[in-house]
Amino acid sequence: MTNDSREIGTWQQMRWYFLSYRTLRRTKRFRLYLLRGNTGAVLGYGALRQIGSDLAVTECIAPHFRGRGMGRRLLSALVSTARSEGRDAVAEIWASNQASIRLHEGAGFVLESSELRSGAELRHYRLRAGRAGRA
Repeated sequence: MTNDSREIGTWQQMRWYFLSYRTLRRTKRFRLYLLRGNTGAVLGYGALRQIGSDLAVTECIAPHFRGRGMGRRLLSALVSTARSEGRDAVAEIWASNQASIRLHEGAGFVLESSELRSGAELRHYRLRAGRAGRA
């Protein structure tokens, strides 16, 4: 899962895949979804990771496709999955990532707590399974 708004390089993606995703996928506790455009090009991804009874959400839209409502659409699909399973959706977002904070708060996520990590504020958000949001 990423809490960064910068692009992730190919090496970082490969490392994450081989060190984390392959194992998580086998346990069925991690799901990865690709958002594709009309031409089939990947515009972004969304992920759900089971943490206890919650589903942690993360989403990323390619920089040149941001600001077009695709993040909202992707987050809505992730939230719908969490709701269909009766699970709370949770997100960790760096305080400096204001676009992501606006996106999640607009979908009904509520700030639950925050902590200092690596000298920066990391915020923990939750959307309760029964709460109606605008995702």
